[in-house]
Amino acid sequence: MDPSHGGKAWSRDAYLAISLGMGVLVPAMCTWGVALIARHFTGALNMPNKDYWMAPERRASTLATLGRLLWPLGLLIVLAQAGSTVMTLASVMHWPLPAEAPIAGGVLWVVGMVAWVGVVLRTFRLPGRASMSFSSSLPPATPGARQRPRAPHRRPGR
Repeated sequence: MDPSHGGKAWSRDAYLAISLGMGVLVPAMCTWGVALIARHFTGALNMPNKDYWMAPERRASTLATLGRLLWPLGLLIVLAQAGSTVMTLASVMHWPLPAEAPIAGGVLWVVGMVAWVGVVLRTFRLPGRASMSFSSSLPPATPGARQRPRAPHRRPGR
């Protein structure tokens, strides 16, 4: 018995079973679970421009795309759980880890999550909508096309 936990520490087998179970079940729920909800319970699905993308003519393609986009989310969740497990084992086994390791891992995970959200939002934006990139704010580069002159700026009340 470990006196630091008052005799309430998990056994090695219990920890292993729960860690493996969570390592498989949580990513599975985030990938296959969301895909199942999207396929059968569309009302519970929260995605950008859902009415457009879940229209009957686009539904199959949207569900296939959503399924492909969920795998990186599952991977990010597995990486977060692996990081947590490594930190737990490092503490128990007295492994030497740099002090910056947890912060660097957390920052990398957040960057990955922000990138994933950006890809999802970009994938499911409405077609024909202006991109958020710099090049979309430039005038069209049609050879010989004349650009309409800009109206002079007028302040209100003048």
